[in-house]
Amino acid sequence: MGLLLFVWLLVTLLTRHFRLAPPVPLKGIDWIGWALWSIFLLCGIFVCEYGRHYDWFDSPYIRMAAAVCAVSMLLSVMRMFRMKNAYIELDTFKYKDTALLLLAFFVMCMLESTPEMLQNMYTGAILNFDRLNVASLNWWGFAGVIIGCGLTWLWLHVMKGGFKFIVFFGFATPVLYQCMMYFLLDPGMNIELLYIPVMLMNAGHAAIYAALTVYPVRVVPFQHFFQTLSLMGFVRSGLGAPFASAVYGRLMDVLVPQNMQLLSAEMDAVNGMAAGIPLGALYGSVAEQALLVSMKQIYGWVSIAGIAILVFILAYRQPGPAMVFRTWLRRRVGRWFTGRKAVWS
Repeated sequence: MGLLLFVWLLVTLLTRHFRLAPPVPLKGIDWIGWALWSIFLLCGIFVCEYGRHYDWFDSPYIRMAAAVCAVSMLLSVMRMFRMKNAYIELDTFKYKDTALLLLAFFVMCMLESTPEMLQNMYTGAILNFDRLNVASLNWWGFAGVIIGCGLTWLWLHVMKGGFKFIVFFGFATPVLYQCMMYFLLDPGMNIELLYIPVMLMNAGHAAIYAALTVYPVRVVPFQHFFQTLSLMGFVRSGLGAPFASAVYGRLMDVLVPQNMQLLSAEMDAVNGMAAGIPLGALYGSVAEQALLVSMKQIYGWVSIAGIAILVFILAYRQPGPAMVFRTWLRRRVGRWFTGRKAVWS
């Protein structure tokens, strides 16, 4: 927050206040629709963030927030169908791949929430890493961001390729992270084994966000472009991450006691493995194993779902990397043989 305020201060002090035209008043904006969409997002985020704390729908606060969220969503959709200049117009959903774009952001939020929910729990409760060791993983995450952004720029700007390859890369690396974490989970794992998975997750995160943010520029006209960006923000910066965290948190609340009961069913005096172990140490070992098994189950389910998504992306019709590379190479060779200077377009 302090760094953000410092950037704002620099922009305010070092930018010359110059306008090409007088300021245009904000007229014709559907303020009621803006308020309804805002209430929907705020109530949805409240339910996802505090549902676990208030025991979900056993709490009157959660029931009230969920009801307000549903009513505001219904009213927003009704205004979308009945008003010509609604805050989010119905024509915004009629453009090609708008629904798939929102679905892709939602799936990406589900994939990228496992490090925040499960990895942090694993490094803190199981591996007992301190904050400095956990923070050192951010350097590998930063390297992944550079790789993802560089590959996106190279493919979309230099190679003039389509979005299928970048979208596949953006989803394949997080799915590979899930698969690697499924096999790497161990109470004695070294921190070095987390470097590559963290880098892969951040590379895919940067690539998919950069590509899908640029994609509406090519398919959505200016009239509905900012409405499409607003819908993307609803998922990417609004409900996506809280909903994913709520789902994974609920799964952990269900799986950990279940696995605890299954693993501790035979831990009695008759069991030779448990004989001679103090009760406190035995309970701690069983709890640790139950937590690990629960994490591995979630990583496994997410990996299976991610592989299915990758198959869907491969089956989606769009020029693949081989065709794009052949087109780029043909264009370069044609420039060489015609005597024109070959430039990186």
